[in-house]
Amino acid sequence: MAVPCVTVPMNFGKELLDSPTHNNIVLKTSEEGVVKANSVILSFNSPVISHITGPLHMTSVDMTEFSEPAVKVFVDAAYSGTTEGLCQPLFRDINKMACVFEVGWLEEKCVEFFKEIVNSVMRNNYSDLCYIVEEAGYVFTRLKRRDFLDSVIKKIEAMGWKEAFVKEYLKRGERFSNLQLDVVLELVGDEVSYVVETLTHQLVKQFQVMGPELPVYTKYLLENADLYYCRNTNLQAFEELFKLLDKLPKENLEWTHKIHRRALMNKQTTNEQLPVKISTSPSYFGLRCNDIPNMYLDLDFYMSEEELLNWLSYSKESKNILMAVEAIRTWVYYNDYKSYSSNKFYEDKVVRSLTAATKQCFWPKLPPPLEKIKYVYGCDSNRDNKYLTLSQFCSNAAEECPYVDVKCVEMRSKPLTFLSKKNKLKFHYKHPDIQTCNRPGECGFILKTVPGDGAIRKLTLCSTHKDYQNESVHFHPEIRAERMHVYCRFQDDLFPLSWLHLLNLEDHVEPRNRFENRLDFRRGRFHVLYNTSST
Repeated sequence: MAVPCVTVPMNFGKELLDSPTHNNIVLKTSEEGVVKANSVILSFNSPVISHITGPLHMTSVDMTEFSEPAVKVFVDAAYSGTTEGLCQPLFRDINKMACVFEVGWLEEKCVEFFKEIVNSVMRNNYSDLCYIVEEAGYVFTRLKRRDFLDSVIKKIEAMGWKEAFVKEYLKRGERFSNLQLDVVLELVGDEVSYVVETLTHQLVKQFQVMGPELPVYTKYLLENADLYYCRNTNLQAFEELFKLLDKLPKENLEWTHKIHRRALMNKQTTNEQLPVKISTSPSYFGLRCNDIPNMYLDLDFYMSEEELLNWLSYSKESKNILMAVEAIRTWVYYNDYKSYSSNKFYEDKVVRSLTAATKQCFWPKLPPPLEKIKYVYGCDSNRDNKYLTLSQFCSNAAEECPYVDVKCVEMRSKPLTFLSKKNKLKFHYKHPDIQTCNRPGECGFILKTVPGDGAIRKLTLCSTHKDYQNESVHFHPEIRAERMHVYCRFQDDLFPLSWLHLLNLEDHVEPRNRFENRLDFRRGRFHVLYNTSST
């Protein structure tokens, strides 16, 4: 007799499981557990079980890699057509059973369940992030499915947590299997410098204690990471890594040479391509990008004080201590202006958080000219602003500092309004690699606004000869846009340009004007914090 056509999921009635005459198949679980069910109902859901109990005439199924509670939920789902018992502790087993036994509708439900978990993860919950990464990694490496991992990567990138998460996650790298390390490499994608910076930091400490010895997991990551990306996006990190690897014993020389040579080749070319010569000159950075980074970033103004201070340490968008301070200033301005909240920052809490973020993110100190800059961190009971200065985050004259503070030639008023129109900013700056220059005028560069969406205009570095005709400054190609952070200050007060994305939207002209009118910017000036560390 032909088996009737049944569409699953369908409610067959879980009460049938309590009938001793109904169950005709035994599912053997881990720890010698046993779950009984009906072969026909399971076969409706699973073509694999249909084959086992039909053509093979088997009366038991080996499911010993799965726990008994998970198998019970799997059977309940087949009977009820729902995933009522699906939960995080059982998720991995149930998801794998759905894949192994080809229960299509249950696979879809598992995908939906996992996406709900991913969406519920909060920005500063590291343990929840570990869970979704490891579950997605298990599906990717064991079940050869990438959709879970893609969802997790998208979530972490949206949170701006990729760099901070990878650095924290790799602290346990010595306990990871090769499959887990493969997941880390999938997670970083072409941002391999996150792995390189972390491994370099770990190797420095290890070499000091254990001597020049390479951990197995470090060797695996370096062998399987595409270091070409690191070399082309973060040359400093690339070179610092190989300075350390050069300290390894002579028997490692061939291995070091091998991965270095591979890093010189673009993976899109053949293996026969000749290696590109690495130049120590700053003029070698691959293709030039003239857009100034870190302009008009989004800041979540609805974060609590505690969330904001925690966010400083893992925000991918904060590239230096100055940007972290700008974020605090923006948050305080916004919340004071919007609601005059009674929540206040306390000086020690702010300083501790900024100090911790500086250490965790490996931010170098700022140059001495910034030590007098003050920033609002709260207000007192009379609603008078309370300030801190950047002095403790600045280097002294005797210390090396990778940053140079470059002032705009002209003073400007109302910086947001200025940037919303077609304008230019002129700077005098002689790059340290320019030993002699006989060209007329001052060495320097010009930044110009570029039309964008709404009232937003980007800033871009002028780099062509035409841009500098009839100008008092001339340009050298050693100047790079990606090394710049543009900020504003009026006297010794900081104007938090980077995080004011909201006030640059077209329908926020009036709030922007009120915001700017609160600040006496008649003596204001644009500055560029220029990072020379890669030169």
